Amino acid sequence: MAGTLTAAVEARSNYRKHRSRNPVQRWLMRNFYREVAALAAEGVAGRSGAVVLDVGAGEAFVAGHLDLNRLRYVGLDPDRTAAAYAVSTFGVGYIIGDGRWLPIRTGAADLVLCLEVLEHLPDPDAALEELCRVARAVLISVPHQPWFALANLVRGRNFRRLGDDPDHRQFWTAGRFLRWAGRRLSIDRVTFPFPWLVLLGHPRSG
Repeated sequence: MAGTLTAAVEARSNYRKHRSRNPVQRWLMRNFYREVAALAAEGVAGRSGAVVLDVGAGEAFVAGHLDLNRLRYVGLDPDRTAAAYAVSTFGVGYIIGDGRWLPIRTGAADLVLCLEVLEHLPDPDAALEELCRVARAVLISVPHQPWFALANLVRGRNFRRLGDDPDHRQFWTAGRFLRWAGRRLSIDRVTFPFPWLVLLGHPRSG
């Protein structure tokens, strides 16, 4: 059973990205998660045992970069294979569910993470509305265009799409993304771990 799970997870592109032995890829991911962990700590500052809900968690690799002694991390994703890997590897809580209709009561999470998810969705507005419903604070990352596409081209990826990932449906420059997110979020901090944009904000009242 364990071998079957491992084989299924290793076939996933997200797993390969996080477990890559390429030194450039590893450096990029380290920088990314350093920024995410710092902003997550800021988002739950002063709340011991804060509930952190990771929407679109996949294999929950971010859990390995958070202080799980002070946080209650819960992943959420529809993929049962990824969930099984996350629970067995990181010992975290996990909910099988769809980020578009979160099975969480309003305001139940101290912080919601949504990392490398929104760019895959045909309707990110509906997803952001749902994130804001359940959270006191929201931490989002998206590819920072055009730098994300250029980074792919430099690494010899996605030439036919000029570096754009074929799975992505949304393509945000920093200005466009901040204007979009700012309609629902009061933005506290934004960082740019190349080639991503990471935002911490609080849902706007009303």
